Parts: sequence; C-alpha cells; structure tokens
Amino acid sequence: MVTGDDARITRVTEGGEIQLPYADVLTLAGSVEETGHGALHAATRAGAVATSPHLLASAPFSPATAAAAEAALVGLGAALTAWSGATVLDAQAVRQAAHLLAEADDVAQVGLLNLEHTVAASYGREGVAPVVRPTGLEVRSSTTAPADLASLIEHVGQLNDLSDADHPGNKGTIEVQTVTAADGTRRHIVYLPGLDDFDPVSVDGDVRDVGAAVALEAGVPTAYGAGVVQALHDAGVRPDEDVLIVGHSQGGMQAAALAVQGTPYHLTQVVTAGSPVVPGHLHPGVHVLSLEHQGDGIPLLDAGSADHSAHHVTVTFAEGHSPDPFGNHDASHYVAGAHAAEASTDPVVHEAVADLDPFLAHPGEEVESTVFQITRGDGR
Repeated sequence: MVTGDDARITRVTEGGEIQLPYADVLTLAGSVEETGHGALHAATRAGAVATSPHLLASAPFSPATAAAAEAALVGLGAALTAWSGATVLDAQAVRQAAHLLAEADDVAQVGLLNLEHTVAASYGREGVAPVVRPTGLEVRSSTTAPADLASLIEHVGQLNDLSDADHPGNKGTIEVQTVTAADGTRRHIVYLPGLDDFDPVSVDGDVRDVGAAVALEAGVPTAYGAGVVQALHDAGVRPDEDVLIVGHSQGGMQAAALAVQGTPYHLTQVVTAGSPVVPGHLHPGVHVLSLEHQGDGIPLLDAGSADHSAHHVTVTFAEGHSPDPFGNHDASHYVAGAHAAEASTDPVVHEAVADLDPFLAHPGEEVESTVFQITRGDGR
C-alpha cells in the first residue's frame, strides 16, 4: 500500500463504485436472461442438426464420423439446455433479489431520514438567521497560500485550535482566504472546523453543536451553512470566482452539504477530513475529496447515503493507533493521511489531488484572510 509519513492508504473509492444501482442490476439480469434464452435456441438448433436428413444420409459413407458428430451435437444440445435453464433461473433470482433489496433500502432510508428530520426539528433552531462578524483573529497559516493538500488540512486544524476548550469565546470561527494571482484572478479557500459544543441540549449561540450535526445528517440546511454563505459575501467573493471549502469533522459535513444544496458562489472543490457523509447529490462541476482514518469512528456516523457521483473520491488510510477512542479523529492524523494521498500513484487519487492545484501557492500571488465568527441569532 502507498505510504505518506506513517500513514498508508488502505482503500480508494470513487463515488460511482460505492454500489451498483438497482436499475443497472435489473438491466444486467435482463441481459443474462436473454443469453439463457439464446442458449436454449442454440440447443434446439443443435438437436435439429443432429437429426438432420443430411447427417443421417452421410452415415453409410463414414459411420464412425457420423456417429461421433451426432453424439457431439446431442451432448451439446443437452448441455446448452441445462445451462440455459440455470441461467434463466439465476437471472430471475437476481431480479427478484434486486426488487426486494431496493424496497428494503427505500424503507430503511426513508425511515432513517424521517427519524433524523424529526430529531433535527426537535432542536428547531437551524432556520434562525445567523450573526456573522469579522474577528481580527488569525492563525499561523492565514497569510500563506497552501502549498499542498496536507497544508490545507493543517490550516483547518489551526482553526480547530482557535476555538478549543481554552478559548470558548472563539466558537463558531471560520476563515475565508483570498489568493490573488499576478494577473488579478482571485480564488478563495474557506476553512471550516468541526463540532464546538457537545451538549445535546445546548441553547446558546453555538452554530457547531449537536443539533446542527443532526440537521446535516438529515439534509436540513443549517445556521452554520447560512453563516458560511454570508461570510463569503462579506469577504467580497464574486459569484464567478472559484471557491474551495475545506472542512474537518462537522466542518466537512457542512462543506459537503453546501456542495449538495448549492450556494450563490462558484464552489468547485470540497475537501473533507474525518466527516460523515451527508444525503443528496453533488451539484454539477463540484469535486469532493474525502479523507477517512481507518481507526476513526466519526466518519461512520452517517445514514449510509453517500453521493454516488464519480466526482466524489474517498481515500481511507491507516496510521498509528491512539488509546483515546477519539484520538484518531484529530486533524493532525489527517495531515498524515493527506501526505499519503499526495504520495499515491493510484490514478484516481492522483487526479483528485491534482484537481486542487489551482488553489495552491504559485509565484507572485497576494494572500488576504479574514477570520469570521458565526453565532446563532437567537443565542442566549
């Protein structure tokens, strides 16, 4: 397996490979059944040739050859008949199984999403307009354009630390970084940290709380997402300028949700690290690269409703082991996973990483950053 630092890639999945759509299974079953019927037709033809007057008429001239030909044709007909019957039965079984699985999947998916919608609605605060304000804060990487995928993950990790337990007043902080090329072209990178508030009954101003996480699982727009869009506006981002959103944990969920729900901005790339998937389908033109640590259970906390677009690439990696059950979720582990992705020769991973190149550092560029704080408008 490919390694980067101490990390090694254990699995690479394109969204389109996550599952074979039921419609395609049914189409495949139909093709197999047609093949079976074709084999039965061939068996009938073999039997007809075996009893053909022409073959029987040739028997006196070469009895042994005629007998061998007749036996071969009879055997071929019998084999084709048996194979045809088994193939048709297999195709019918596959078709029935696909229908049953599709029905079960629909019931389970609808039930799970309904439950998540119910739970999300019980919090009832995602529709409240957020308050967004610039803070004057910055992190170590604020004035530097990212050099690679690893530096993107490292940067969002710095934003995580900005609102850690020692700095509760900074909860809800995000960063919008604008990089201006020598020709005046601008691109923008948004860094979204993860969960701030682990209290499931919190009613304060935190937008990154358990209620928002449940809403994201259910595909419900959040105050956090609305705040991100407002921050892009306040940062002066124009609708035709390319945007990359990088998110860790809940921040990655929010980034992916914006890629599904759409924004007024030209979002082209999303990078998630340690994030559960969100329901829905990506808007056309958006590419998502997801990093998942094999020892991190947080990415598994989803409804199993990943987008099946080939533009969503998931890289799973293994790296070290933490005795803390949540230790592998730390952004620092995902920096190592990013290095592994950068070192990969897998063509899918290579292309996904290369897609980020327009957002990376180039000579003669200027960098501006603003750290915004997003809070709930009804926070108390």
